[in-house]
Amino acid sequence: IAFHEITEKAVKASLAEAGDIDMGLVAAQEGRRVMDRLVGYRVSGPLSDRLQQRASAGRVQTPALRLVVDRENEIRAFVPTDYFEVVATFDAETGRWEAKWDSKPYLKAGQDYFQDEAFANSVATLREFTVQDISTKPVTRKPPPPFISSTLIQAASSQLKIKPKKAMQLAQELFEAALITYHRTDTPNLSDEAVGMVWDWLRQNGKDNYIPPAANKWKAKGGAQEAHEAIRPTDFSNREANNVSSDAARLYDLIWRRAVASQMKPACFDETSIHLRSTQTTNDGRQQDFHAKGRVMTFNGWMALGADNKQSQQLPSLSSGAVITSSDTVVKAKRTQPPKRYTEATLVKKLEDSEIGRPSTYASIMETLTSRHYVREHKEGKGKQVYLAPTPLGEKIIAALAGGFSFADYEFTRQVEAHLDKIAAGEERYIDVVTRINDTLDNELGKMPTPEGVEQHECPECGKPLRLRNGKRGAFWGCTGYPDCKYTAPDDGGKPGQRAPEPKPASDKTYDCPVCSKPLRLRNGQRGAFWGCTGYPDCNYLVDDNQGVPALPDKIYPCPECSKPMRR
Repeated sequence: IAFHEITEKAVKASLAEAGDIDMGLVAAQEGRRVMDRLVGYRVSGPLSDRLQQRASAGRVQTPALRLVVDRENEIRAFVPTDYFEVVATFDAETGRWEAKWDSKPYLKAGQDYFQDEAFANSVATLREFTVQDISTKPVTRKPPPPFISSTLIQAASSQLKIKPKKAMQLAQELFEAALITYHRTDTPNLSDEAVGMVWDWLRQNGKDNYIPPAANKWKAKGGAQEAHEAIRPTDFSNREANNVSSDAARLYDLIWRRAVASQMKPACFDETSIHLRSTQTTNDGRQQDFHAKGRVMTFNGWMALGADNKQSQQLPSLSSGAVITSSDTVVKAKRTQPPKRYTEATLVKKLEDSEIGRPSTYASIMETLTSRHYVREHKEGKGKQVYLAPTPLGEKIIAALAGGFSFADYEFTRQVEAHLDKIAAGEERYIDVVTRINDTLDNELGKMPTPEGVEQHECPECGKPLRLRNGKRGAFWGCTGYPDCKYTAPDDGGKPGQRAPEPKPASDKTYDCPVCSKPLRLRNGQRGAFWGCTGYPDCNYLVDDNQGVPALPDKIYPCPECSKPMRR
C-alpha cells in the first residue's frame, strides 16, 4: 500500500488499492543505505590512522563539514574594501525619506564600489534636486510554502532558538500526539483535503476574501522524494496545541500559521520609485542622479496572520519637474564584510539547496558535527548570534579528504541520487552502482594523504601507527594493532609521552588471584601501578599496588548478581 499523508482517509484509501511491492524502490533504498555504510565504515578507520586520533567520514557528513571549513577559509582570505555612499535626506508630511546617489557612471570596469572620498564629499554638497520621474506600480508578495523538514528546522532555529535535533524531537512529540502530519518530508504542497480544511477555517473566521481562486502550489526541489505532503496540523480548528510541552506548543504555532498562510492570497503593495537630478553640479561639471524607493501595503493577505513585515519608507506625492531641497546630504563611509559563518539554520538551507542529505538526516548531521567536536559554536555580533566554526580536528579531516575522495565533493551526492533514481526506475542495477562506489573507494583509499602538521607516531613494539584516544581518565595514545598489541602511552601535548618505568615487585614472592587462583602480575596503568590477574579476560580481577605488594583485601565480597568480586 502507498499513501502520501498519514491520515485516516488516506490510509483507508490505500488499503482499498493494495498492489505489488515496487522492488525498484526497495533496491534504491538499499543502495543508499549500503553506500552510506561503505563510506563510513571503510574510510573512518584509515582516516583516524592518518590523523592519529579518532575521526569519522560520511557521505553526507563530510560535505556538510567541508561547507563550514570552506567558509572559514573564505573569511581568512577576505580582503576588505573601503567605499563611500552619498545619501540625501528629505522632510515630508509622510515622514522623512532618503534618496541614494547613483555612483555607477563613475565605476571603472570590474569595480563594484566607489572609493574616491574627495569626490563623494563634492557630491555631498548638493542640496537642490529636480524630480525627473516618479512612478508607482502594484507588487505582490506571495505566501511561503508550508514547512518541510528542512524549513521547519530553519524556522525553529532562527525564530525559536531551538536546535535542529530538539526541533525534530518536538515535531515527533506533536506527531505522536496526533496534532501534526508526518514531519519527515520534502514535499512543499498540501493535499487537496488539507487545502479544503484551511479554506473552511478561513470562512468560519470571516476571512472569505483571503481565499485565493485556486490552491497555491510549489515545485519541489530537485531530488525530492515527495513521499508525504508538507507538515501541517491534522485539525486546523486546533489553534493551539494542548497536553504537550511548552516548546512543542511554540513549534505547533509556527506550523499552524505557516500552513494556513500558504493557502491565502498574496500581500499587495504600491511600490513607488523616484528619480532625482541635482540642479547644481559637482567639481567635474556634471549633475548627479539620486534614486529612492518605497512601498505601502494595500492588502495584507497572508500577512494577516502576524508575519513579520518590515515596512520600507513611504514616499511623498510629487510631480515631475518639481524642485525639492534636502535637509541634509551626507557621505557614509562603509567597508565590505567577509561572508558570514553558517548558523545551523543557514547550513541546513545550504545542504538542501545543494541537494546534500535527506529530510531525516539534517538534525543528525548537525548533532554529529558538534558532538564529535568537528565544529564549535562561535558567538558574534550585537545579538550574540551563534555561528558554526570548524575546530582544528574538523579542518584536518577536510584536508585529508577533500580533493582525494569523490564523496567529499559537493556534486557527488547529486550524482548518487541520479543513479538511485535510475535504480528505482529499473534503468540501472543496484549491484552495479554499489560496485562502482566500492571500487572508487578502493582506489582513493590507497592515495589518502597525511595533512600538513600531522606527525605520524609508530608503536615502538610492533611498528603500527599510534592513535590518540579518549579514555575515562583523559587522553592517551594506543596502538592501532590492538588487541594483538596492547601498547599505550600517556598524551604529552598532542604527542605520545614517556611511559612510566615498569614497576617491580618488592620480592620474588608470587600472589594468587583470590577469584580464580591464577597468578597476579604487577602492571602499569593510567593511574599508576596495579596488580591484575593473568587469567584476563576470563578473569578481570585487579587490585591496587602497595609498594610492590598487592593490597589484597582481608575478604572477597562477591556481587549478588554476577558473583564477580566487588571493589571499594
